[in-house]
Amino acid sequence: MSNRLPTALSVTALVVAVLGWTPLGEAARDAVFPPNSVGTTQLKLNAVTSPKIRNGSVQAIDVQKKALTAAHIKPGSLLASSFKAGQLPAGPKGDKGDKGDRGPAALTETHTRSTGGPTQALTATVTPIISMPLPKGKYLLLGKVNVSGTEPTFTAFCSTDTGGSPDYATAAAYSGPAGANTTHALSMHRVVELSAAGTAVIRCWTPRTAAWSTATITAVQIG
Repeated sequence: MSNRLPTALSVTALVVAVLGWTPLGEAARDAVFPPNSVGTTQLKLNAVTSPKIRNGSVQAIDVQKKALTAAHIKPGSLLASSFKAGQLPAGPKGDKGDKGDRGPAALTETHTRSTGGPTQALTATVTPIISMPLPKGKYLLLGKVNVSGTEPTFTAFCSTDTGGSPDYATAAAYSGPAGANTTHALSMHRVVELSAAGTAVIRCWTPRTAAWSTATITAVQIG
């Protein structure tokens, strides 16, 4: 066996070089070296190097505990994902980031007032029916009035403002039978900005015959 070993190795090396890890190449290698016939005593020190090991053929079970040390690991070959959570020390605290954009203004305060009672007649004169003082600020102004009248020519107008451009609402009914009562809820809203303290007002009127019963005015501060 010792006389044939160099020749056998040469032949095997030639076959592997030509055929590589093909089934025919592996069959030629097994013919010279039957399975389990080569042991550690047949291998010289450092004879098996990385290029001679098939990728994926060495598993964790093949490596003795503590056999791999830092000297065996190529610098830069390990990634953060190679470590368990908490194994890597935290890095230095980063620089403070840029200041973000200012967010939308929050709703800071709400003012509201309601009035009601017996039905009160409206006239052709624009008349304030409810008012509420407000401090300086920007507001979403909401108004609601319940109005009623008699068909067929019922008409009512209301507006909400703080002394500037008002928001109008209209209720009308022309198609019902004569003498029939009708009721409507008029709603108004607008954004107002007061440079100084002011007053929010709901005003109503009618060119014919109409009345109002309840009214609510609300101001939601938005800036």
